Amino acid sequence: MKIAVVGYAGSGKTRAAKEFNKMGAELVDADEIGHRLLNKKEIKRKLVKTFGTHERKKLSKIVFNKNNIKKLNKIVHPYLIKELNRIKSKKITVFDAALYYELKLGSICDKIILVRATKKNILKRAKNKDKIKKIIKLQRMPKTADFVIDNNKSFKETKKTIAKIWGEIR
Repeated sequence: MKIAVVGYAGSGKTRAAKEFNKMGAELVDADEIGHRLLNKKEIKRKLVKTFGTHERKKLSKIVFNKNNIKKLNKIVHPYLIKELNRIKSKKITVFDAALYYELKLGSICDKIILVRATKKNILKRAKNKDKIKKIIKLQRMPKTADFVIDNNKSFKETKKTIAKIWGEIR
């Protein structure tokens, strides 16, 4: 079974995904795979042609607007989607992924878990508030999910919700 754990930047989706991993799920970090793909010769070539660089730090300063993020996604996502589709496991696999629609997670995964937090809480927890605001503006989340984790309370409460969901999934 493949499960997507999605949520806005700073919502706590990565922390929730790691909790599922501690309970026995295999964890797949879509961002990590995407970062690795940036080293692929073909992708580097396309990035340099489009943005003048393939370096992550430089790209992060360029891409956080609607036009450039679309260009970046058009280059990287076909490769990333292929990688995510290739993943096979005998365990329950949890995908930690910020981009639900862009990565077509609804067709890759059997279940969707949405981690929610108010913008106020996200910004309170964020190290780089300006960057988080820019990222959130570019993200779209599913309107419905199989499970919702409210991450506005203490993480102790969030862990209880995660354990309950894990029990239902298994």
